[in-house]
Amino acid sequence: GVANFIGVHNYGKISGYKGVGGVVGSTQVTAGEDGSNAVYNNVYIQSSHNEGEISGQMMVGGLCGEAQLAAVHGYNKGNVTAVGSYAGGIIGTTSVSAIHNSNNFAAVQGESNIGGIAGKVQQGTYALNQNFGTISATDDNVGGIIGKSGNQSIIHYCGNYGTIKLSGGGSAGGIAGE
Repeated sequence: GVANFIGVHNYGKISGYKGVGGVVGSTQVTAGEDGSNAVYNNVYIQSSHNEGEISGQMMVGGLCGEAQLAAVHGYNKGNVTAVGSYAGGIIGTTSVSAIHNSNNFAAVQGESNIGGIAGKVQQGTYALNQNFGTISATDDNVGGIIGKSGNQSIIHYCGNYGTIKLSGGGSAGGIAGE
């Protein structure tokens, strides 16, 4: 099944541990003991936004922490902070996603796999997305659109207008860190 969120908005501050988001935290169904081989339910978010501050240990996103996500016409204006890894202006981490016409206007920061739109993506399409926020990582993989992108991702007509900062020794890019 698919959980649909259309025209929803969050203005409140949200904090948690793993899978923290302004609209949806996590849709994880199962995973290995070490977190590998995660399986997620599907989420569709349309014409929705977050303006609250979002923080957690890992898998933190302005709209969604972790899920298989389709997002259209969404935006984030709340700062997103992961103490650890996987933070994004729209989603922290996703195995499969399609994110189109979505924008991030806030700061996103964490340790590694930090992106203006998505922290880590295994596969998906990203079109007409823009980042205007400062994106910072202390260790590895930071990008204006995606921090770490899998080899089956398509990124087209996206733009980064924010500052990208990496204080560690890893990969940094205006569109994708890795």
